[in-house]
Amino acid sequence: MVSRRKFLAQSMLTMAGLPWFLSRPFSPLNVNNIYVDEIGLQLYTVRQLMAEDPDATLQAIKEAGYHQVEVGDVRTLATLFPKIQNAGLIVQSSFFPGAFITERWDLVEAGGGQKPAAGYTIESLIEEAVNHDIKYLVFGYLRPEERQQIEDYQQYADRLNKMGEQCNQADIHLCYHNHSFEFKPINGVVPFEVLMEALDKEMVHFELDVFWASIGGNDPVALLERLNSRVKLLHLKDIRKGTPVQFNEGRVKKKAFQELGDGMLDIPQILKVAEKTSVEWCFVEQDQSPNPLASIRQSIQYLQDIKPQL
Repeated sequence: MVSRRKFLAQSMLTMAGLPWFLSRPFSPLNVNNIYVDEIGLQLYTVRQLMAEDPDATLQAIKEAGYHQVEVGDVRTLATLFPKIQNAGLIVQSSFFPGAFITERWDLVEAGGGQKPAAGYTIESLIEEAVNHDIKYLVFGYLRPEERQQIEDYQQYADRLNKMGEQCNQADIHLCYHNHSFEFKPINGVVPFEVLMEALDKEMVHFELDVFWASIGGNDPVALLERLNSRVKLLHLKDIRKGTPVQFNEGRVKKKAFQELGDGMLDIPQILKVAEKTSVEWCFVEQDQSPNPLASIRQSIQYLQDIKPQL
């Protein structure tokens, strides 16, 4: 069966009277390499550097070989978007504050954050995304106080379904990004199973984080195959060999986060299954590193090195 990516390339070039393999003349022919050639970086990896000098940091990301970035809050694009463009990068995906779904702005304020101005709603987030040509909005995290009962997940799934319908109307995909806490049973019920059942397949997709899936006791390849076409985005990060299962993300040791290729995950197989299941884009992310720029350079070099295997 021809993959959706290859089918589109074939169709467009057939109309132009050209063979499909000339669509990317400077890339190897295997379609899997799209993930390497157009690899993105989640800016959380370089959060401290971005706070100090965003222009220089974005330029360093571009020079390292990254094609696109994923931002942490769509509301920051008013100021960040021109800087991303100036660096020669693109942005197609952004997280947004989870309190727009959970409504726990008290927790945000207790942590030093601010509640949005009156009238700034989910519709405002979507408008922000449309204005900056964002194709994916990602719900990224539930605070511990927001996930005490299994019913909490059902409630949030219902709200995400509603937001997903609004996003679809604006030609935007809504995704749920996992950590490991979703795999810890609550009274015998696994929250991630609830999400898989309750989230409307047409309205809410997944951004699968392979590190968090792994440390939550899962085989990322098997989970990716199980979710199949429901996964639109991937977070690529490696995990140190011998790291035990840990559902509490706050207790994960910094050294557990490894550059791609230095850990125990089968990154080549993950990328192969990603193409088979029609994942759109992949983003490198490393939550902890003593030298983030060195880490992202090492990870992209690893991806370049494995291209012949893909």
